[in-house]
Parts: sequence; C-alpha cells; structure tokens
Amino acid sequence: MLNFRNALIIGTFMLVGCSTARKADLTSSNPSEAVEEVLNMSDNARVNQVDLLAYGEYKNGMESLESAKKGMRDNSNRKDILEDLAQSKAYFQEADKVAVTKTAVPARILAARKATLVNGVRENSNLAVELNELDESLRDRSKKFTKDLTAERLSMFEKDYLKLEVSAVQNANLVVFRDILVKAADDGARKIAPQTYRNAYNDLKASENMIQQSPRNPENYIPSVITADKSAKLLSDVMDKLKGVAKGASEDAALVMVDQDRKVGILSDRASQLRGTLSRTEYTLNRVSDDLEDKISEAQSSATKVDFQTEMDHVQKNFTKEEAGVYQQGNDIILRLKKIDFKSGSAMVPSRSMNLLARVNAVINNLRASKVVVEGHTDSTGKSGNNNILSMKRSQAVAKYLESLDSTYEITSSGLGESQPIANNETAKGRAMNRRVDIIVSTGN
Repeated sequence: MLNFRNALIIGTFMLVGCSTARKADLTSSNPSEAVEEVLNMSDNARVNQVDLLAYGEYKNGMESLESAKKGMRDNSNRKDILEDLAQSKAYFQEADKVAVTKTAVPARILAARKATLVNGVRENSNLAVELNELDESLRDRSKKFTKDLTAERLSMFEKDYLKLEVSAVQNANLVVFRDILVKAADDGARKIAPQTYRNAYNDLKASENMIQQSPRNPENYIPSVITADKSAKLLSDVMDKLKGVAKGASEDAALVMVDQDRKVGILSDRASQLRGTLSRTEYTLNRVSDDLEDKISEAQSSATKVDFQTEMDHVQKNFTKEEAGVYQQGNDIILRLKKIDFKSGSAMVPSRSMNLLARVNAVINNLRASKVVVEGHTDSTGKSGNNNILSMKRSQAVAKYLESLDSTYEITSSGLGESQPIANNETAKGRAMNRRVDIIVSTGN
C-alpha cells in the first residue's frame, strides 16, 4: 500500500511527464513544412527575446526541434519526427505565454540586448558565449525576472549589453579586414610592408572607433568601413606580391606592381590612394615616374578598354564567395548577392546586410557605371503572384538603400519572382540559390 509521501512523488512524476509530453497541432503533416513552421516560431522567439525571458521553455523547444531535425537527417520514422515537432511547438507556445508575465526586466535592457541580436551577435562563437553568460547573470540577479534590479545593477547590465552590441557591429563589419591584418602580420608585413600595414591598421582602428561612437547609425560609420576595406585589400594585394612574384623586392616596388595590375581605371579610388602612398616616396617616383605616369595617363584616357576578366577578378576580391558572385553578361557585370538575409516575407533590408551593400556601392562607383538594375528573385515556394510582389519590393528596398549612399549612377529595379531560376527548386539548396538579388552593372565597356 502506498503511503502519502510515495503517492505525492508518483503524482509529481506523472505531472512532469504530462508536461513534457504536451503537443500542439501542426499546420502540416509534411515533416519539411512542419519543420519550417517550428523554425519560424524559434526565430520569432529570439526576435521577441523569449529565449531570455522564458529560457527553460525555450530551451526545451529547441531540444525537441533539434531532435526532429536530426530525425530528418537520419531518415527516422515520420511519426516520431512529427511528434518531436508538435512537442517543440507546444514548448514555444508556452514560452510566449511565460515571457509576457516577466515584467521585472526594464525596457532599456531589452532594447540594448535586441540591438546585439540584430547585429548578428550569435554568428560569432565568442560573442555568443558572452551573450549567454550575460543572459544567465541577468536571470540570476533578477531571480528569473521576478525581482527588480537595483539602479546600480540596472546600469551595469545596460552597459554590458551596449558593449556587446558594439562588438557585434564591429565584428559584422570588420571581421574580414581583421583577418587580413592578422595574416599579413604573420607573414611579416610589419617588416616588409610597414607603411601599407600601418595604414591598414590605422584605418581599421579608426573604423572601430566610429562604430563604438554610434553603433546604431550605419550612415556615420559606413564611410570608415569602406576606407578600412580599401586599406586592407591594398595590404592583401601588396603582401601577395611580396610573398610571390616580387619576393625579396621593396614595398615600393610591390606598390607599383599592384598599381599596374589594377590598371587604375578599374578601381580608381584605390589607385588614387596608392598613388598618394607613392608620392610620399621621392626615390620611388624618380625610379618609376616615367613608366607609372604613362600607365596612369593611358588608363585614365581609355578606362573602358580594361580587360573584362581582369576587371571581374578585381571586383570579386571585394566579396567572399559566400557574399556574392561576379559574372559577365555581354558588356555588363552581374553582382549576384547571396547574403541579403531578408526575413521570411519581409522586404526590409537587414542592418547586417548594409555593409555588403555599401561595398557594392563602392565597387559600382569605382567601375564608373552609368546604369544599374537591381533584380529581385524568389524560389517557387508559394503563389507566383505573391512571389512577384515580394521580389519587386525587395529589389526596390535594395535600390533605395543604394540610392541613399553616395551613388553616382542611374538605378532602377525589377521583381522577377520565380521566373528565372538558376538551380533546381525541388531541393532546399536549389531554392536557397534561387532566392537572390542580382545587380546588373553597365560599365560602358
């Protein structure tokens, strides 16, 4: 016969079991569509900071979701996958309800934390760890948001989240340039290309400072990011020469070779910066002045005769392969953007994509383009009419953002929906490739 204590334990166990076994109705019995539904819920939970305010329920939801995703990868039983997803959905629904009750967390802290998320804090493993540790400390100090923070604690947490926001914005905009400087330093740049390295380092630090001053105002810091981009790419090109065909040569000689390779007219502002560096070295000017001036004069008078393949190679160096591809279409250049991370159904340009578009604008200006067409494309998911509208809105949003920068070209936009796929819409990878923004640049060549 059970005593009262044992009955209570068993009853508690049964309640817990019932809690963890709760399931919500899915809108589709197709595992792929159901996963998409629950993934959207998890994304919305993070946007609304439910992962902070209802951490336990959110964590359970993510665990069930990951179990379902693993089941799909392993071709597990369809019923088991759907059960995991139904359970995950129930947890996320419960998390939403719990989050609403957490009123003891100041809006100032939520705003500062949200800014870190918008700027991709979770995309950097070190910053993601910092965020998780800060969240855990906040939950602990506020007794899971049931206890008000002291003014001192409130100020401390707000300061810490703002500091993390700055780091996230700096990482999103400058990580590629930081990597270039680290590699250059490892390759001996301080010794063999000291001036070029110093310029790149100073421009990087200046950009870091600009971001620190106004992390939520891209229009203030983007110009400094573009300057850091140019300096870092110049350093990379110079080091490529000094570690390759110009091994053992002087920094000045490598600068001249890079200048000749760029043919000046391809990226004119970078060539101008390079010539500024050269002008400070009288010996170099005396040694190569005739040859260099001839090349500059020739390039400036016949910029439209630049070899197309070389031109595209130079353009591609401005982007990683994950960010954009560069292709030829007759006399035009296509910049196929892969990293405009529009939210599902949204046409608002994400802040994390603004740096990429700023570099696109700089490249177009450097190419002395006369006309630019922004094309929006979607996959075949959803209704064709809706896809046409969405692709048009997205192309217009990108065009409008480019126009807000210091652009010197005529720009138009068009939405082509699903009509021009470049990959198989039957696969997830193919659909991802078809969701793109193409920028067609008319260089006048």
